[in-house]
Amino acid sequence: MYLGHELVPGTPLPLSITVYEPDNLRMSPAVGTEPNDVVAALEDALRRLATPFVDTTRVIGQDFRALRTIARTRESWSPEQSGTSEPAATSRGAVPFAWTADAQREASNTQVGVLRVDYWCTSPMSKDITLVVMTAPFGTIENAALSLFDAIIGAASYSSTA
Repeated sequence: MYLGHELVPGTPLPLSITVYEPDNLRMSPAVGTEPNDVVAALEDALRRLATPFVDTTRVIGQDFRALRTIARTRESWSPEQSGTSEPAATSRGAVPFAWTADAQREASNTQVGVLRVDYWCTSPMSKDITLVVMTAPFGTIENAALSLFDAIIGAASYSSTA
């Protein structure tokens, strides 16, 4: 899901939300189905498997618990990444300045901070884990993005499709 939320009026912030529900992402049979037990076992597993500096925070959803992990990266752009050095016919007339040699050189030298937040969510009355990945550019406004992401998770709940 893509969301263009305005944190400042007139300036949309592009956010993306992806939900993964793989069948094989489950906790050990030794762990009960109590959400706090499942998230505690998950937190312990992530600390053992990941780098020693993994920052985990517990977040509460409507009917589940989640473990939040954060990754901060920097990305740049080049025409080669898009698979072509020529603009699409529809953008050539609209933004011709973006495809000049100077603009392409500047774009490839510019890095944008990207904030990726993973929510490892328990499933109600289950040992299953659902992974919700939220990303936003402009990592410098991390607190605002984290508050929004946490609010989305806090308002989320599971529903039966039966």
